[in-house]
Amino acid sequence: MNNMFYFCESLQEINLKQFNTNNVVDMSFMFYNCKNIKQLNISYLYTPKVADMSCMFGECAQLEQLDFNNNKFTTSNVLNMSGMFMGCNSLKELELSNFNTDKVTNMSWMFYKCLNLKELVITNFNTNKTNDFYSMFSGCNNLMMLNIGPKFNTNNAKDVFNMFSNCNDYLIKKIKENKNIKYEAFIDM
Repeated sequence: MNNMFYFCESLQEINLKQFNTNNVVDMSFMFYNCKNIKQLNISYLYTPKVADMSCMFGECAQLEQLDFNNNKFTTSNVLNMSGMFMGCNSLKELELSNFNTDKVTNMSWMFYKCLNLKELVITNFNTNKTNDFYSMFSGCNNLMMLNIGPKFNTNNAKDVFNMFSNCNDYLIKKIKENKNIKYEAFIDM
C-alpha cells in the first residue's frame, strides 16, 4: 500500500472500512500529502506485518486527530518510522503509548515540523535498536509536554543531530535533564 493515496491533495475523506490489510508489509507514504483530510479513521487498519510506515501520514497538514488506541493498529514489526507524522501541522496532541518500537531502526524526521503539536506521549517507546534520530522533533516549537519513558535512549544511536532543532527553550531545558539523551541531540548540523 505504499504511495496508495500519495499526493491526493484534493481528497477530503477516505473510508477504510472494507480494507483487508492483514498481509500488508509496506504502508510508507500511504497518505502522504493528503493535505485536505481533517479526519482519518484508522481503526480498520490491521497492521501486524507492516515493516515500513515511513512518511505514512507525512504532510497531512489539515489532519486534526489520529486515534491509535485500538488493538488492530500494531507496530510490533515496524523497522522504519522516519517522517511518519512530519508536517502534520494541525495535530495538537498525539498519544502513541500503544506503539511497540522494539524493532524500529529509523525515527528520523518522525515529528518534523508538527508546528502545533503541544503534547506528545511516547512513554513506551523502546529505542534500543534505533540508529537514526536525525531531526526527530525538529520544528516542534509549540511542543511543551513530551512524555518519554525509561526505554527511550539515544546513547547507542549513530545520528541524533538536529533532534530538537527549533524547539522551544522550555522543552529543551527539560529534556536536557534526561541522561538517556545524547548531548549531540541538541546540536544543529
